Amino acid sequence: MKKFVDVMDKKASSQFMTSCRRLTTAGGTIIALAHVNKRQNDNGEGIPAGTSDILDDCDCAYVLNVLGDENAPEGKRRTVEFQQKKARGPVVQKAVYSYQIIHHDYYQMFISVKLVEGNEADRVRYKTAVDNEKANDLEMIQAITGVLKNAEPTNQKDIVAALISSDSISRRKLIDCLKRWSCSPDEGGLWDMTKGGANSNCYRLLA
Repeated sequence: MKKFVDVMDKKASSQFMTSCRRLTTAGGTIIALAHVNKRQNDNGEGIPAGTSDILDDCDCAYVLNVLGDENAPEGKRRTVEFQQKKARGPVVQKAVYSYQIIHHDYYQMFISVKLVEGNEADRVRYKTAVDNEKANDLEMIQAITGVLKNAEPTNQKDIVAALISSDSISRRKLIDCLKRWSCSPDEGGLWDMTKGGANSNCYRLLA
């Protein structure tokens, strides 16, 4: 879009979309690409850049969000999700695709695109959510892992006592982090929790 119009200029954007409407009224189709802001919304999704005129005047709009990268036999693959922001017809709400990351060969990257459906799409979404949450907990995860490496199993009280001196980590956040990642590896778990003496919670790192 920015090669044709200043998307930050409301008047220019409106005039450009009026010209586009004349073409589509005559039977033409326009597929336009535009940037999103560097700042994401509260859900970590892209926000269309520029004035609202572009989005207001188009017939269908999707925002593309990166779900994550994974290693595959043919190399690293990136999975992205198209989320519908506007539609004046029967189109899907969401669509997930993946493609091989190939630098300097856009043709090969293009032909590597494939649709991701059903359980595989759900798996990628879940993994992305887990990875994002782990990134938010990174400081606490590193601190807890350090304690567990030195003494296993370790009960919750001793872990909290060893780490509570840090000004940036609260007792409640530590306990929440311990509980959050005491699950199976398939769910993103990092440590195992068992019951110890006096009904205490004891943790050990997963192998």
